[in-house]
Amino acid sequence: MSGSRRRDVVVIGAGLAGLTAAWRLHRAGVDVQVLEAASTAGGRVHGEPTNAGRVLDTGAEFVGPGHHGLRGLLGELGLRTVPAGLDTSPIRWRLPDLTRTSRLPPIPRADLWRLARGWWRLRRHALELDPGEPWRTPVGARLDTVSLADWMRGHGVTPRGLQVTEALVGGFATTHTHSLSAAHAARWIAVAGGLVPALRSGHANVVAGGAYLIPQRLAERLGAVIRVNTQVTGLAEHGRGVEVTTRSGARWQAAAAVVAVPVPALRTLRLEPVPPPSWRTAVDALGYGQATKVAAVAATAPPAEHRVVLGGSALAIAWRQGRHFAGLATGPGFEPTTDLTEDLAAAFGLTTGDFSAAVVTNWTSRPHIGGSYLTYRPGQLAVHGPGLRAAGTRRVRYAGADHSRWPNSMEGAVHTGHVAAAALLADSSL
Repeated sequence: MSGSRRRDVVVIGAGLAGLTAAWRLHRAGVDVQVLEAASTAGGRVHGEPTNAGRVLDTGAEFVGPGHHGLRGLLGELGLRTVPAGLDTSPIRWRLPDLTRTSRLPPIPRADLWRLARGWWRLRRHALELDPGEPWRTPVGARLDTVSLADWMRGHGVTPRGLQVTEALVGGFATTHTHSLSAAHAARWIAVAGGLVPALRSGHANVVAGGAYLIPQRLAERLGAVIRVNTQVTGLAEHGRGVEVTTRSGARWQAAAAVVAVPVPALRTLRLEPVPPPSWRTAVDALGYGQATKVAAVAATAPPAEHRVVLGGSALAIAWRQGRHFAGLATGPGFEPTTDLTEDLAAAFGLTTGDFSAAVVTNWTSRPHIGGSYLTYRPGQLAVHGPGLRAAGTRRVRYAGADHSRWPNSMEGAVHTGHVAAAALLADSSL
């Protein structure tokens, strides 16, 4: 494409946030263009086809009770949720020197009591936070000075309790608890409205048929509005609007833009005018958790009664729904990838031969994404949380779970997509 083309709004990124913003704008009659660097839309909500003709979720998949924006979008797309059923059976605990199936962690009662007391204290502090801006409260600033592991240790949790905390949180967080800010963990509790709701928000429901259907159906409705294999390299704002430049040299003129790409991808985006130094510092400093996800389908139901596995040296967490299995390894990846498939099968009393299909996606090495989702290390939330909010203007809106009060979920992406689109629609001067 030579020269430049004009649209009302250009959306940079066709992940769930970008697709949500584009869909709302498109429905309102806005001439919108979506530019996506990858070969497919969806971002971290991803379905991987298998040799057996199935498509398996290897990205985000869970819908929590408080995910109202996501549920509304599902209704628009003709999709529904079903209970995941992960809390209806015992858990397979794989601690460093102990493996056991039980509902409660298999540690001495005194250790369990100290662990419960530590989490209850963190919950009390968490409910004092503003989940949208947790750094604004004194308790949030204090929690951000230490890791979750160190905070628990300082409040009487024993080494056994710390092992359970690592098994329970590390897999979901896709980073070790000694690298995770206690304030970031408290934020999950705050936004969900309590400790139990926070746990349930991570595994309560799934999308019938697969979460990958969400971006698939949005892409079907948007059609030619989406242009894939088109990496944006520059965004310049001027008095009449914005100009978007791609790697191929193509240029798009628009009245406004929505930037909906992961934080790692923001580092390669040239912005004019230059954002505040605090924003650039935050983008350069913040990172994603390392995660590889394996998903599989078995020909028959497994012999094991448990549906969740917490802890392990390969997969940090694994779960099953009927004959569908999945697990997360929180590291730079494993070679060969059959290591993860073998561990997933063994975690539920199967062998890899029992799987009729299996796929592995290393999100850390996936182009244009670079990991699972934003994880704040100790000291980062108070410093870089405000900085990440500093770049938006009237004509350039940022969207994505990284910029939301739900920083590690599909809800955050959908909500910020709606907010960005609504702000542009409300501005009559654009």
